[in-house]
Amino acid sequence: MLEVTEQHLHHADFRIDCLRSENHHLTLINEHLENKFAQLQGQFNIESYRRVMAEHSLYHMSHESQSYKTQLEKSNLLENVIEQLKAVNSALAESQEEQQKAIEKEKLARQEEIDRLKVENFNLKEKVSDLKASLEICHQEMEEFSAIDNARSMCNVTNDKGFMALRRFGDTVAIRRLSGNVNVLEPISEEFGEEGSEDSEKNCD
Repeated sequence: MLEVTEQHLHHADFRIDCLRSENHHLTLINEHLENKFAQLQGQFNIESYRRVMAEHSLYHMSHESQSYKTQLEKSNLLENVIEQLKAVNSALAESQEEQQKAIEKEKLARQEEIDRLKVENFNLKEKVSDLKASLEICHQEMEEFSAIDNARSMCNVTNDKGFMALRRFGDTVAIRRLSGNVNVLEPISEEFGEEGSEDSEKNCD
């Protein structure tokens, strides 16, 4: 009975040693697993950080892509506006060229009209000058005829011969004036004869 008990104790001690050894082994495994878990946790944290950074970079890249897309759309719009402005500028240049040609043509026409009016004005001035000269001659002739009429009245010319002599005298003065003779009042008794002069003197006496 005692031997059985010692065997049991010996077996129990052996069992305890085995359990201790197994416990130690399990402890080592547990420590290894804890270290491995810590490593995995660190890797997980690193991967999580990388993922966050990648998502952040992706967000920035997406934002930059959207900004680039917006800028590209603006650039295309600006190119379209530039092309439209070029077309408008070209049309304006053509219109200005046509307007300039029209202005030059109008200037030429106006200059021709001015030259024509100058010539016409010069001709009118000459006509006016001629009319003034003719009018002056008419006034002088009227004054001369008036003087002749007054002289006839004063001399009481009654015969036709004396009257015709005075009339020829007035006509001769007018002809000399129209012909450009300066001394229109020079003696003209020889043109209508001494007889007419004597008759006039007799009548005036």
